[in-house]
Amino acid sequence: MKTITTFLGVVACCILLFAAQPALAVPVDLEIVLAVDVSGSVNDTEYLLQRTGYVNAFNNPVTQNIILYGADQTSGTADDPTYGKIAVAVVYWATDAATRINWTLIDSAASASAFATAFAALTDTPPPNNATGVGNAINFSTSLLTANNNFEGDKWIIDISGDGANNTGPAAAGARDAALLAGVDQINGLAILGEAGLEAWYNANVKGGTDAFVLAANDFAAFGSAIQMKLEREFGGSDIPEPSTILLLGAGLAGVGLLRRRS
Repeated sequence: MKTITTFLGVVACCILLFAAQPALAVPVDLEIVLAVDVSGSVNDTEYLLQRTGYVNAFNNPVTQNIILYGADQTSGTADDPTYGKIAVAVVYWATDAATRINWTLIDSAASASAFATAFAALTDTPPPNNATGVGNAINFSTSLLTANNNFEGDKWIIDISGDGANNTGPAAAGARDAALLAGVDQINGLAILGEAGLEAWYNANVKGGTDAFVLAANDFAAFGSAIQMKLEREFGGSDIPEPSTILLLGAGLAGVGLLRRRS
């Protein structure tokens, strides 16, 4: 009886130890935070143009195929990616930032379309008299990537779009540098032009990391075309043309943190 009791105790301990282990993180090619400007300078129409741009991009078969198969699809063939899946989170930001869509796995055309549907369902409108906290947006996005989010990405990207320079909270350049030290691989910008010198400001204060880039849309109406091309480059890597060669249709330090997730 004692032997049986001891055996059952060992089994029970093993079960408890197994149950206590955290769930294994899902390996993905990319973890990306889409940080969308909803500050006071963004009116209702402009907000809807931004949201529609993202919805259309994730419903686009081109975007979906790049996520699943990579960017090189010449002659009807596709390069196999490492995993064929990405994880995406959506952040809305103004003076402060907040998560609007939590981490979502996209590993099929259906899941990409479902993500687009969730994005389309967001009812946020730009808050009144709210400032432009680009630094806060970068800091918040970094915290989502460094937290235990149940994904293990080969690459981390913050994708930040906005129509103005930082005018509240921490400096954007300092937040960018801290993000890179924390392990973020790229911080890419989409500057929606209107404010003088905004594209140059994004290049100097937002863009960071190897192969990072800034695209510019002449206005909110051009945002849809710009975000499509931006996501294609982020998802597809070097097979997508450099930003300087892209025609915007419709236009009017990886740091020490890398050690914790890569062998």
